[in-house]
Amino acid sequence: MDALIHRSIRFVSEKRRSKGVTVVLSALAALSIGGLGVTQQAVAAPTYSIQKVLVAGDQWKGEPDLVSKKLYKPHEVAVDAAREIWISSNERTAKAGITVFRDHANKVLATINIDEPGVEFHGEDEEDETIGNEEEEEGEDPNFPSELRMRPSVCLPVQLPAGTPRPKMDGFQPRWFDKDQRIMCAPLGAESHARHPHGIDIDKQRNLVHQVIEHSGLKWNHDRSRIHVADNTDEESGLLLIYDIKNVRNPRIVTGYLLGHGAHELAVNELDGRVWQGNHEDSPGVTPNIWVDVIDPTLGEDGYAFVDTGWWNAVQGIEVDESLNQVFGTTHVGEKMFAFDGGCIPAPNAAPDDEAQMGENCILYTVDLLTPFLEQVPEGEEVLFLADTEIREAIEAGEEPPVLPSVLHMHDLTVGVNGSHRAYQTLHSIHHAEHTGSPEEAALPVPPEPPPGEEPPGRRGARAPLHGPLAGGSER
Repeated sequence: MDALIHRSIRFVSEKRRSKGVTVVLSALAALSIGGLGVTQQAVAAPTYSIQKVLVAGDQWKGEPDLVSKKLYKPHEVAVDAAREIWISSNERTAKAGITVFRDHANKVLATINIDEPGVEFHGEDEEDETIGNEEEEEGEDPNFPSELRMRPSVCLPVQLPAGTPRPKMDGFQPRWFDKDQRIMCAPLGAESHARHPHGIDIDKQRNLVHQVIEHSGLKWNHDRSRIHVADNTDEESGLLLIYDIKNVRNPRIVTGYLLGHGAHELAVNELDGRVWQGNHEDSPGVTPNIWVDVIDPTLGEDGYAFVDTGWWNAVQGIEVDESLNQVFGTTHVGEKMFAFDGGCIPAPNAAPDDEAQMGENCILYTVDLLTPFLEQVPEGEEVLFLADTEIREAIEAGEEPPVLPSVLHMHDLTVGVNGSHRAYQTLHSIHHAEHTGSPEEAALPVPPEPPPGEEPPGRRGARAPLHGPLAGGSER
């Protein structure tokens, strides 16, 4: 069921919760990064009470403790407290887009659906009747027909880089979004996938909403100078979609920019309006293949810029601390946090053919996350040892390991408020590294095709269970 829990917070006395506060802060400290000599202090701990549970209207069955609303598989929400609104990024197929709510009352002010109507999308959710699930016949093209792909009725804008033409497919070109013919309409997603909205943020200074969309139908060429149509989802790029919300009852899409593969989360720097977005996977066929997008919507076709972060260092969680004018990004599998200069203008990588080389421009420093984790989690080495069981078994059998060593998989990130200058990382899981963009991963043996309905092994994330007695050596 698509649902969102709306909570209220009330603060209880420090005396009653002091022990709990200490435990919580100690747990967070392993993955929190302090700055400027600020000392973390215990404060009154919040307790939460559920006010309302909002569910999708077409899934509501009249339950008295649920509230029917137009939100569909919400991936993330963003809040503008000054205007008393919050916005849901809706991911569900055939209902994808945004819903604008009045805060507190949760009144729906507006919705926008960005999916193409009247087509059957490929999908994995067998319970969703709006998604097609039929297996393609061997040799059958999984994509929509070229004319339908290139001429959808719902136009999602993509700004073309300066001096570049529209991409073609089988003689068909996309429609124009603007009169100046520099912003094209994105084709439908590769392999007949629907759009998947993910991260969302509000630029409160400029009344703009920025949203990450998976399945743009497009990809970058080898050096990020031109845009091509993507034939498959393994190489397909994400899309930054920008909405004008000056009139919250009538939001409108105004422009869009192509991102990298694996686009997921974003953050807007309200000091200058630029959008920072880390692609948490490598982009096949592009050199360098791992980077952070820095988009300046005020520059139109010149608004693209990139900060290359090097193999293993694809950034997932990302957030801006405007008080420092710095951007913090946690890597998906690189076990480090980046600090970027929020006012920096990215320059081309001085070593574009060396993908292991970080683009030094805009990178202030990096922070090691593995060492403090191992220092503060006594059984950390044993957990990593167990997670590498598959590798040890392969070596003992005289075979090549089918996966990379296990790492801390990080996801979202947020920064402290009120001048605390702390960045908090979220540890999603511990399992084999993937999407590193590195030669080590490219050299792994190709795993066999799994039986229908089963998850592929190896590179796609096979891992040992992390429960049971922790035993064995501690060397990785």
